[in-house]
Amino acid sequence: MVLVPQWDVNYMVGGMLPRSDGIALGHTMERGVWSLEVDPVARDRVLEQHMGTFRTMRGPDLILRVPTEPSPALSPPPVESFFDRES
Repeated sequence: MVLVPQWDVNYMVGGMLPRSDGIALGHTMERGVWSLEVDPVARDRVLEQHMGTFRTMRGPDLILRVPTEPSPALSPPPVESFFDRES
């Protein structure tokens, strides 16, 4: 799974690889499986693991203070701005 790149993510945590063209999450391996099709169960497991990792990095105090509206300065760029970029 690859997320939209974020300039302030410049660290690796448990299978997360930040790159200039996106943030790659996790990996899967199964002996004898060569398909490039996405396994929805594996995808959901990888995403849940990363969400859990970052959830525990926040303190419970911070979870309660998440703003309902994103700050314009912190809003991510639209996905369309990444089309036609080279990796």
